[in-house]
Amino acid sequence: MEMRSEILGILDDLEKDPGVKVLIVTGAGRGFCAGADINEFAEGARDPELQDRVNKALMVMAKAYYEFEKPVIGAINGVSAGDGSQWTLAFDINIASEKARFGWPATYLGIL
Repeated sequence: MEMRSEILGILDDLEKDPGVKVLIVTGAGRGFCAGADINEFAEGARDPELQDRVNKALMVMAKAYYEFEKPVIGAINGVSAGDGSQWTLAFDINIASEKARFGWPATYLGIL
């Protein structure tokens, strides 16, 4: 959840910066976003309070992109799974490369 907190802080800074006119979100390397840490879900299965915090954190991220006051463009350059696929639904525009792949691995784990 540390990375989510960092991203939320960056989004807040960018939204307040008058020099920023548009936000382009892309991944480094071969993928866009591998999704959430599956270990969080495993730990959450044993700790309902933790699972509630993880679920809320996932929703806060998507909501932050959706409510961002400037246009948000997703530049999907590879695998976009779980959280990453959820985020793309909140972007204003998505542009996917030929290598882009979208997935919802939580369906295989029976948690979605």
